[in-house]
Amino acid sequence: MPIYCKLDKLLKDRDMTYQALSKKVKVSYVALWKLASNKGFASRTLIEKICKVLKCDVGDLFSLRKK
Repeated sequence: MPIYCKLDKLLKDRDMTYQALSKKVKVSYVALWKLASNKGFASRTLIEKICKVLKCDVGDLFSLRKK
């Protein structure tokens, strides 16, 4: 089961852009976009920062998808 990132939905729900999030978590827009498009990866520290800024849990950010 692949891990699926739900960053797009979280940002939309919070009316926030990738650019705004990238400034707050101090990571590039491209890194966030790759994570959201399920083509990249994130360190534990980055995941913690994203969850803190978006006030969400890791389970809100990621889910398992059956193929």
